Amino acid sequence: MPQFCPKCGNMVADGIERCPACGARMQPRVMDERSGFTWADFLNYSLFVLLFLLVAVGLPAITAILCLYLVLR
Repeated sequence: MPQFCPKCGNMVADGIERCPACGARMQPRVMDERSGFTWADFLNYSLFVLLFLLVAVGLPAITAILCLYLVLR
């Protein structure tokens, strides 16, 4: 899987230590052997699930509060 340079965005082949375009050091992707995810994948999925739960709980709560406000007004 090709990687991208964190400094210039140039596409770099696997196993290259420095970007051929700008010379920046490439960060190795550390993958968990058991799950097959990198920490970046884990963070992205966690943020997605957190946002989904926030919307799934937040929208009905806001709707219920608005309905109660209109009924009791």
